[in-house]
Amino acid sequence: MRISLIILSTATILSIGLATEPDSSKGGTSNSPILQILKAAFQSRKSIRGQVELFDVRPLFLNPDNAEKPNHYLVVARCKDSERTILSIYCDEIFGLFLFDDSLATVEHTIAFFPTLLSRDFIIKITNVWNDSVTVQGMVHDKPINFSKQFYLFK
Repeated sequence: MRISLIILSTATILSIGLATEPDSSKGGTSNSPILQILKAAFQSRKSIRGQVELFDVRPLFLNPDNAEKPNHYLVVARCKDSERTILSIYCDEIFGLFLFDDSLATVEHTIAFFPTLLSRDFIIKITNVWNDSVTVQGMVHDKPINFSKQFYLFK
C-alpha cells in the first residue's frame, strides 16, 4: 500500500514538475490548473502578469493519523514579467514558496516571496523539509550557490 502511494505521489509530481506556462504576450495560454493558481497567487502579491515556472514540488505528510498519504504539498515557482526590459533584469522576477492542499488545487498558505538574485539560470530547489520548516537552496546550472534560506511552514 505504501509503495503504491509513493508511486502515485511521484507520478503526480512528475506530471507537473518543471511545468512552464506559455508566455501570454506571445499568444500562448496555459491549461494547467496549478499554473493558473500560482499566477493568481503571484498577482495578489505583485502585479507581474507574465510567465509562471514551476521548479519543485514536495509531498508533506503532516497528518499523524494517516502518515502514508501526503496531505499537503510544498511548491516553489517563479513568475517573470512579460514586459521585460534591459533596465529591469531582476526586479521583474519573483520566487514564491507555497503550501498547497492534498489535491494541489488550493494554495493554503503563501510561505514566502523573494526576488531573483541572478540571471534566468538561477533556480530554487527544496533541500530539506522538517515538521515545522523548509530549507531552500539557490542553484545555477544545477550547482548550489551561496543562497540558502529556512522558512517556517506555519507562522
